[in-house]
Amino acid sequence: MKSRLNVVFTCFLLLPSMVFAEAQSRPRAVDDFFANREILATVYFTVGSAQLNRAGEQVLDKLVPEIEQLDPDVHLVRIEGVHPRKDHDRMTELAMLRAKTILEYLHHRLTVPVDLTLTGSSPSPEVRRAGRSQHRADIVVYDNLFDPHTADTNEALSR
Repeated sequence: MKSRLNVVFTCFLLLPSMVFAEAQSRPRAVDDFFANREILATVYFTVGSAQLNRAGEQVLDKLVPEIEQLDPDVHLVRIEGVHPRKDHDRMTELAMLRAKTILEYLHHRLTVPVDLTLTGSSPSPEVRRAGRSQHRADIVVYDNLFDPHTADTNEALSR
């Protein structure tokens, strides 16, 4: 069972990296998806830890009403755990654990059912150079471009 989870997590983790690596040849729908990315909040963690601290809980508690008001037909919510090195398995696992910690915390606080997805990844070289903390998880909202009710019919069918 653990090996199946590792395979699923590995595949899920590689997808965002593959999308960014193929930036030159990615389809317009992918560009549209990432162009509409908005960070709702950032939760910072102690180096090497996936434990939520009081400051992180306060950030999430303030965010709960906003998440509950999002229409799932219009928006997708994703928790993106980040780690400092892209080639280190332990750090990838830590990034996923950070995202999972937030997911579990939010599920206990939300009063309406909300689908949340999570990822764990390494920040881009631009983010590393900019000096943003790499021991964090971002709670991000994307436009739901895949829902036929929110897109033009011809556009939805062409994706």
